This record gives sequence, C-alpha cells and structure tokens, in this order.
Amino acid sequence: SSATNSITITAGTTGGTISVTANNSCGSGSPQTLSVTVISTPAQPGSISGNASVCQGSSQNYSITAVSGATSYTWTLPSGWTGSSVTNSITATASSTSGNISVTANNTCGLSQIKSISVTSYAIQSPVIGEIVHPTCLVRTGSFIVNGLPSTGTWQVTLNPGPIIKSGTGTSTSVNGIVPGTYALTVENSLGCISTSIDLTINQV
Repeated sequence: SSATNSITITAGTTGGTISVTANNSCGSGSPQTLSVTVISTPAQPGSISGNASVCQGSSQNYSITAVSGATSYTWTLPSGWTGSSVTNSITATASSTSGNISVTANNTCGLSQIKSISVTSYAIQSPVIGEIVHPTCLVRTGSFIVNGLPSTGTWQVTLNPGPIIKSGTGTSTSVNGIVPGTYALTVENSLGCISTSIDLTINQV
C-alpha cells in the first residue's frame, strides 16, 4: 500500500491492472492504469527421450516436450561429450564417459527443477591378431586367432573385403578358411559399436 506517487508490491499468481488516482480535498482525478502479466518459473521438464546405452564417438539426439512459459533450455552433458543447445532438443557426440544428461527450462524468473537421464557409453577397442597359419599349395586357405574381443555380450568379426566371418562370445576366437589376401578386420559388439580396423595379410607360402 502507498499514499505517495510510488508503490512497492509483491506479485500474486494472476495478472491484472494496477490503477492510481491523484487526490486532494476537492476530490480524485481520473485513474491511470497499467496492465501487468505474472510470469512464473517454468515447470520441471518431462522425461528425456533418447538412447541410454551408446557407443563412444556416436552422435545421439535427446529431447523433451516443450515446457509452457520457457524461453530457453540449459543442457548439461557427461564429461567429454560435445554438443550445445538452448532449445528443447540437443544433438551430442558421446565420449567414453558415462553419466547423466540433464536439462532445465528457463525464463526471466529463473530455472526449473533439473530433469536427468542416465547414459552409459561403451567403447570397443581394436582386437589383437594372434597366431597366423598361412596357406600352402596343399592347403589353399589360412587361419588366424583373434584376441581381445569384448568380454561381455556377443560380437561379430568382419573382414573387408568379405562378409561377417564369425560371431559368438568370449575374448578369443579362431577363424579358419581364409584365402590369401590383405584384409581390414573389425569387430562389432552387441550394441553396434564398431572397433577401428586393423590390417591382416594372409600370404601363401
């Protein structure tokens, strides 16, 4: 309340009109009015949509439903991840670090409560080629051993050029029936994470 030419107020939950009249012993003048709108802090965002299990280095999209009254959004990514956005979606590139992706809805009144999703990042290292048995004139194909395969889940070994040559579980496997040539060997785990390729040469002796 005030009887002077200024007033300090505490805003309520609804907007409306602020009016003032100037008064003296003869009466009151015509009122002057100001229409005001009340803005509240945005509500907490809903669930974050996106993959919870990702491959290191992959590009991933995450989003929330737009929050009423929000004018921007702040996204926080796990350590080493890259990507930025002030909208209700973000495209991020995963590092080898797992953690939380979080978002707040913002406006001039402040920030909403944080909404988060836990994400796990998987890396697959290049395998190690063990013993190589080269073909001879009598035995037209060679074989080799692959060590250092993913210790959990299934995997598949691919030679380029060529198709998938073996799939299974365990950290080591032998591959037989390979004709002479130079190949690029890669391993893919059950999440679809693909290792960098390593060179493999099968010579006839």
